[in-house]
Amino acid sequence: MKVLITILISLGVIMNAIAEPVRIETNSFLFELPVGWKIIELSSQAKLNGPNNEFLIVSSYNISGEGKKSDLKAIKEEFGKNIVKTMQESASESDLNITSQLINQTSPNGYPIWSIHTETKDGSQFFDQFGTVGIKTAILVTIEGILKNKSSSEVVFNAVREIKWY
Repeated sequence: MKVLITILISLGVIMNAIAEPVRIETNSFLFELPVGWKIIELSSQAKLNGPNNEFLIVSSYNISGEGKKSDLKAIKEEFGKNIVKTMQESASESDLNITSQLINQTSPNGYPIWSIHTETKDGSQFFDQFGTVGIKTAILVTIEGILKNKSSSEVVFNAVREIKWY
């Protein structure tokens, strides 16, 4: 019996060791989350569940066509403004309190990242959003979950910071 338990424990360790991160990859970007996240739907948005039953939505908007660099820059700036507006409107819902106002940072690879953090008025849930604009794609990420699992929001923010753009 001891041998069987040892074998089962060993198999469990091996199974955990070969588990892989979750990757959402398009022709424009690669977004990667650690082991424990599960894709539940891939359509116009990616919807995922986190290891503590958090709910995550990844929405992306591509810029297509050919044009001047100045046109692309203007379109990317407009995408950024639209992301910020959407984030601010979402955070202003009547059942939410903003816990961290909109912050604009730069990712390690030089792209803008916006973040805003909220929680429900009863203090039971968090609702955070992150936005970024890459080479020819804008991404809006929304995560919500039980407040005690708020650390998952930082995991998602770090994944947004590390997006690989194509």
